[in-house]
Amino acid sequence: MKSRFFFVLSPRRNQIRHTMGILNDQEVNKWLTTLTKIIVAVITTVAIVLLLPEKTSGNYNFNYEIGKPWVYNTLIAEFKFHILRDKEDIEKDRQRLIETFSPYYYVDSLVENQALAAFRKEVARDTTGILATYSPFIERRLHFLYGLGIMDQQEYYKLSKDSSKIIRVIKDKIETPMEIVNVMAPDTAYERIFFEKELRDHRGLLSKHNLYNYVKPNLIYDKKHNDIVIEELKKSVPTSIYQDVEKNEKIIERGEIVDEMADLKIKSLEQELSHKNVPKKNKNRVRWGQFFFVGLFILLFTCYLQFFRKDYYGKTLNIVMLYLLIAIFPIAVSFMVQNNISSIYILPFAMVPMITHVFFDSRTAFITMSTSVLISAMAANFPYEFIFMEMAGGTAAIYTLNDMSKRAHLFFAVITTTLSMGFIYYSIHIISSGTFDIPDGVMLARIIISGVLLLLTY
Repeated sequence: MKSRFFFVLSPRRNQIRHTMGILNDQEVNKWLTTLTKIIVAVITTVAIVLLLPEKTSGNYNFNYEIGKPWVYNTLIAEFKFHILRDKEDIEKDRQRLIETFSPYYYVDSLVENQALAAFRKEVARDTTGILATYSPFIERRLHFLYGLGIMDQQEYYKLSKDSSKIIRVIKDKIETPMEIVNVMAPDTAYERIFFEKELRDHRGLLSKHNLYNYVKPNLIYDKKHNDIVIEELKKSVPTSIYQDVEKNEKIIERGEIVDEMADLKIKSLEQELSHKNVPKKNKNRVRWGQFFFVGLFILLFTCYLQFFRKDYYGKTLNIVMLYLLIAIFPIAVSFMVQNNISSIYILPFAMVPMITHVFFDSRTAFITMSTSVLISAMAANFPYEFIFMEMAGGTAAIYTLNDMSKRAHLFFAVITTTLSMGFIYYSIHIISSGTFDIPDGVMLARIIISGVLLLLTY
């Protein structure tokens, strides 16, 4: 790889010699190797920083979980604001109101007129005289059924699941509440045509003529009216608790467990600040801070290689591999956090020290793992918990994996790593909760998944 790189740059060697006053090919090669290392380090730093989650510099963009300690500084209200209710609770209340809402329908009188006109045409075409004989009774029955109201088949069966359901029928600008049991679907209206005694006894003859064609829905869902009323119902649901946070009131203290009330106060503050359009510092300054943070760790790692592992540092392929191992997991963490994909604890971070230990040595494995984990912690919601768990797992992997000549070695390292992370998580749980209760099984499942994914290292 190095020879190819030099081959590309070979036309510029004379220019480099002339510029730098270097005549020795070996020294030129050494200078170009150093330049390559600098370029790789800069590219690694820039790639990590550009993919880190965007953070604003104001103190109102918090990442936390209910039941976990508050990791930021003590939060004090700078102004008075309302405590907003949880969005899910608001949505549930709105849904309950909509379920009890009585929808509006209007009577389309044209439907009845068109149905009767079509029936009369059918009577005129009937050569048997059967329809003509019973047409007065049928028209009277149809008029009665349309007066009760005929609803669309699917709408009727949807509403009829609740027999106490009330609909509001608008006819001639007059609103009339009506129980759903008194309304019909087309199929039930068709059956009720034959309720009159004069027709019931001759059902067989009349069934030869498809009277169902003259039974159409005349109760039409009033979408415009219903949408307006539903929107008003939604607005009627209170969005805030009848309690305020006063100015200079303490919302939550550093290290305090975030409960549901604290969660509501924090979210209310965030939303209030977004409405107030609180000015934020330039995002570019935040990016520069991230660049300095990541760049410092990359620089320290580079110094370690330069002073303690010159044999690795002298080979471009080694440098590329090590920087790639450092960068891959911070980039993966940033992607998962920004897109809210699963949990970062399923990522097999111990893969970094395991691979580095096999190809290089245990000390380099520890330094590489530490650099990767500390940079990744910038994107993690709970950086301290993340660092403790991943460092414990990675260190256990280094100590237990001497080589990978046999799969049994890898299995033993994976089990040790998983147990170490689980033990650290349980320790953190005891510290934060003050009990020896079994912690949430979700996190333990994530640790196990991470251990399974470590088998990919082989």
